[in-house]
Amino acid sequence: MTKKFLKQYFIIILASAVILESVILMSLLPTKSPSPLQPLTVSPAQEVELVGYVRRHERLAPDIAEDFQLDFSIPLIINPNASGRLIPQNSLVINSRDKQILNLIENNLGQRVTVKGIISWGYAENQYLEVSSITR
Repeated sequence: MTKKFLKQYFIIILASAVILESVILMSLLPTKSPSPLQPLTVSPAQEVELVGYVRRHERLAPDIAEDFQLDFSIPLIINPNASGRLIPQNSLVINSRDKQILNLIENNLGQRVTVKGIISWGYAENQYLEVSSITR
């Protein structure tokens, strides 16, 4: 064997070792980074308590009374939902049949509040929170 052949052979073996080491190290890494905030999974018709900020929600049509939504930091998954997939969301339309609660919601626009209510089905299979109480 010539020196040139041995040198090339050594380079190939060294490169193979580096690649193998990289593959081993990569296999030890987690496949996805853990989320600092684990989603809260709820079901329709389930009573929940959520904390977040109230803001205006643009109506999909003039006759659909979806005027408010709650933005929150902990992702919420409603299972089942119309999509059939588990989709984390950081906001949810909120509404109430009680005019006093609707006034409280409107008076707390931009404020951090705690709302209690039941997850309900809305227009076009959307889901919303039927609010039974709201506190600051």
